[in-house]
Amino acid sequence: MLFGLIAVMLLAAASAFLSLAEISLAASSRVKLRPLAEKGSLQAARVLSFQDQPGLFFTTVQIGLNAVAILAGIVGDSLLSPMIHGLLPDILGHALKGQVASAVPFVGVTLFFVLFADLIPKRIAMAVPEAVALRLIEGMRRVIFVLAPLSKIFNSLSSVICRAFGLPDKRRDDITSDDLYAMVEAG
Repeated sequence: MLFGLIAVMLLAAASAFLSLAEISLAASSRVKLRPLAEKGSLQAARVLSFQDQPGLFFTTVQIGLNAVAILAGIVGDSLLSPMIHGLLPDILGHALKGQVASAVPFVGVTLFFVLFADLIPKRIAMAVPEAVALRLIEGMRRVIFVLAPLSKIFNSLSSVICRAFGLPDKRRDDITSDDLYAMVEAG
């Protein structure tokens, strides 16, 4: 049981890392990062580079998030269900005990992941996106390197599908007069 809880926590930490990286890259201000890159910050230059071509970055994040969540569900069910099954009263019957013993870890792991691997990391990344992005970019580069073959396949497939539907696959940073007006109003 202890191994199962530790495994779920480690998987949640991996998921939190990916959630932090995803939101911090998307929320980081190019206006704030560009001067850092011009002063020689390699991390800022790398964050800007991934912002210019985010496909592989976000594909890797999604593969990682989904793989970790599925693995956490498997670990949670296989390691926690037998313990919960043993704690349930026999009056429930074998079939119902099995269903409850499977449902409890599923709900517990899901709630734990939603809070600690998703919501809290994303709030942190939204509050200080540049600081988080700069701190995590090297780790994400390693994750991208490891998952590169699979990520490239999925990234290519998603690009083909987007093009087939006439959807853009790159971010456009064109500033319109409405954007300028909104920035002046916000200032």
